[in-house]
Amino acid sequence: GGHVFKHTGDGFLAQFDDPDSAIDAARGIRTGLESADPAFSPFLAARLAIDTGWAAPRDGDWFGPTVNRVARITDLASTTGAVMTSAAAEMMRADHGGTDLGEVTLRSHHTAVRLVGVDGATVPGAGADRPTVPRPRSTFVGRRDELAQLAALVDDRRLVTVVATGGAGKTRLAIEVAAGAGIEMDGIS
Repeated sequence: GGHVFKHTGDGFLAQFDDPDSAIDAARGIRTGLESADPAFSPFLAARLAIDTGWAAPRDGDWFGPTVNRVARITDLASTTGAVMTSAAAEMMRADHGGTDLGEVTLRSHHTAVRLVGVDGATVPGAGADRPTVPRPRSTFVGRRDELAQLAALVDDRRLVTVVATGGAGKTRLAIEVAAGAGIEMDGIS
């Protein structure tokens, strides 16, 4: 019952008329992925999030704070097929059966958002003081020398800038160093 309006490389965004339809679709996606060939299962984990609020259609796309917020909620979801909603979307559901996950401050947002797990879904650290370094979806391989050099610079200096061509892995290297040093980062891009 929804309409896919944007592909994001390995994901997509869709618009639904109500949260119940969105949750039904999310459950269908999760069920489909769970029934996939086990050889591909590690590559098919999904993070599913639902929010409700103001957004405006333009040229076949949707724009507004709700679109940004649902992307940040998705960032917090585990990759085990968890379906999360904002408390606002949960309040609009016909069946209020979600698990309160507490308030979380989303990356690049100034106000906390209360999250709800659907079908018993949980998010590690939701509602607690959690670091804002994103969790990579893959293992960090190689670049041990660069990792050590950057970690030493971070220990020595107040500000460190990583410069390289696009796609060289600057962000991933910075995330690994920050996670290892316990540094909280917000708005990494």
